[in-house]
Amino acid sequence: MWIDAHTHLTGDQLSRLLALPEETRLLVNAETPEQAAWLTGEGSPRVLTSVGLHPWRAAEPLEPLLPFFERADAIGEIGMDSVWCEVPLRRQREIFLRQLQLAEQMGKPVVLHLKGCEGECLPLVADFPGRKLVHWYSSPHFLAEYRALDCYFTVGPDWADETVRRVALETPLNRLLLETDGPDAVTWATGETLTPEQLPGWMNTHLGRVAALRGIDPALLSAQLEHNFKAFLGRDEG
Repeated sequence: MWIDAHTHLTGDQLSRLLALPEETRLLVNAETPEQAAWLTGEGSPRVLTSVGLHPWRAAEPLEPLLPFFERADAIGEIGMDSVWCEVPLRRQREIFLRQLQLAEQMGKPVVLHLKGCEGECLPLVADFPGRKLVHWYSSPHFLAEYRALDCYFTVGPDWADETVRRVALETPLNRLLLETDGPDAVTWATGETLTPEQLPGWMNTHLGRVAALRGIDPALLSAQLEHNFKAFLGRDEG
């Protein structure tokens, strides 16, 4: 089984992935009501859904997404971004806090986007008592502080980034996951253009790099990642 713990997919990309023989589990992100309606109604056990108002969209109203929060497997990706986002940080923080509060009320885990706001978000994340997944962490600062909050971390696709390699090496094995962030993000990070049919092979290579860095057998790492994914989503059967 290969697990993508955070991805963005079009309908065509998802259909092509689900047509492959490889057993997969995908946590697919929805950030609009249209995406949320489609994904939460997908019905495949291979597709899990995270629903949340992305910080890039924080100027938009949250209310149209709210009917899908209960049907989602996780709330996200949510957070703050001072690097690639022009929405005022005050508005981003307001929307982030509201979604954290909703996730706590519903008992849902959260997927976090913290780009450039790692320090400002740290106390907000610390106050959230539920399970939290930091996606594609790439800041040279505060990594140890987020580890101390018992966060899960995904290893992003950019192996040229020193912090991505640190996440792969330093995250406790029981809090480690892998992600693509979607085929377009892999292309942005690596220059590789991948079809959906090529994603399983790319993810196996990704897993192999992490296993080599950690000095463990890839099969053992794969089994650990499956356990971690279930635990993050609250589906761990022990």
